[in-house]
Amino acid sequence: MRLPAFARSARVLLTGMAACLAAGLAAGAAAAAATWTIKPGGAVTLGLVTATIKDTTTAATITCKRGNLTGKLTPGSGLTGTSAGRITGGAIDGCAGPGPLPWRITLPGLPWHINLISYDGSTAVVRGTVSHLEISAAGSGCSFVIDGTGGGASNGTVKFTYSDRTHRVKTSGGNLHIFTVHGCSGLVASGDRVSLTASFTLAPAQVITSP
Repeated sequence: MRLPAFARSARVLLTGMAACLAAGLAAGAAAAAATWTIKPGGAVTLGLVTATIKDTTTAATITCKRGNLTGKLTPGSGLTGTSAGRITGGAIDGCAGPGPLPWRITLPGLPWHINLISYDGSTAVVRGTVSHLEISAAGSGCSFVIDGTGGGASNGTVKFTYSDRTHRVKTSGGNLHIFTVHGCSGLVASGDRVSLTASFTLAPAQVITSP
């Protein structure tokens, strides 16, 4: 029996939706199945090359030239990219910004979580995120917290890349904002978006690949 035109259209639409859903589920399953290899893993140090904290509304900027972060990467193969490592300690100094020196940067949100997202084999570059961030900044008559959704939430996130060839980690992007402002005379304001661009050298050198 020949179906009415509207019924045929509905069947075509439903068939197309089912195909799209199946493709989406297949892609999701493939992404979920992605695994990682980290060698040698274990204890690592990220030596700071430079870091810049910038209020993108007021353009107030703090630049830091010294420091180290310490942590651990999970060694092995067949690893999930989620929480592939942690930053558990560190100190950042040599920081200059608006007003008299020094500016002090502290890291109350530790540990930070390292999550791996994608790997480009042609360039040997890993992409991922560092999550659970909270950073405090204090200068002369000015202090504030950098976080994701609120001071003390410890849910800030930044994106990063890591090169297997240069062993450099570079951060950019993310969801960082300023909160809990004291003083500051308009240099920054609560809710302002923050960019955190930084470069580190990872030691010992790691080879991180997927699959």
